[in-house]
Amino acid sequence: MNIGITVSLQKYLMKARSFLLKEIRPFFITLPLVEVIMMETKIIKNQFDHLLNFRYERISETNLKVIMPIQSLFLNTVGYVNGGIISLLADISMGNTCNTFTQDKEDIQSVVTVDLKTTYLKGARGEFLVADAHLVKKGRSLNHIDCYIYNDQNDLVAKAQGIFANL
Repeated sequence: MNIGITVSLQKYLMKARSFLLKEIRPFFITLPLVEVIMMETKIIKNQFDHLLNFRYERISETNLKVIMPIQSLFLNTVGYVNGGIISLLADISMGNTCNTFTQDKEDIQSVVTVDLKTTYLKGARGEFLVADAHLVKKGRSLNHIDCYIYNDQNDLVAKAQGIFANL
């Protein structure tokens, strides 16, 4: 990778992280209908976390929120977030909801996606997207999870259902 591109990417990621800490985090803490319980958030790191600048927030043992700043790279020709990016956000959110319950000492993922269904309800625009993943049923071999994707105006833009197999 070109050094100039690497430096530019690092600067962009630092600005995005600063935005998340100053602007987005207070938004979630002040939501009147959402009780935010601060818990230790353990996740399985993957290659997309650094690229997409995800921010994880554990709400409860069965609920995980993932915040993703929208980058111009994610937009389709109409200016909406590409459906594949939304599906990836849902997949990683739901997978980490399962992973955090059975995380091993080496931080190796403990589940893989078996089935993923994403329904797009509205074009996604704005500064960021929030994936709100809820464990529906944890089984011996399969876990069922629902995920709702919201934009920065708290509008529901997509919903997903996933089945994850325990490794």
